[in-house]
Amino acid sequence: MLDQYLDQFIALANGMKLTVLIAMVAANFLLGLASSFYHGSFRLKAIADFLVKRVLPYIICYLAVVVIAVVEPSWEAAVTVVWALIIAALVGAIFGNLKEMGIHLPESLAGNKE
Repeated sequence: MLDQYLDQFIALANGMKLTVLIAMVAANFLLGLASSFYHGSFRLKAIADFLVKRVLPYIICYLAVVVIAVVEPSWEAAVTVVWALIIAALVGAIFGNLKEMGIHLPESLAGNKE
């Protein structure tokens, strides 16, 4: 019984969605790091803060929805919705980092930093 749930979890969580999610998190992390070096504001503590406050909630949220979808198959569509929302947030953060480094982007993409 547990093997069946584990197989379903791996089938839902693994694959292209997880690969894209990890790639986007890595891109956001590296661009944030580059931006902090560019501005001379790099702090080692900020890496831990970023991982705990930005990356961990995305991963926990995604995996929690996958676990719910394993137990309740009607939630399988929610896995895609949550994944798309996380990717949208990461794309916005990446555009924000690019804008901070001086790359001109339209306000509709990168927005204003508050």
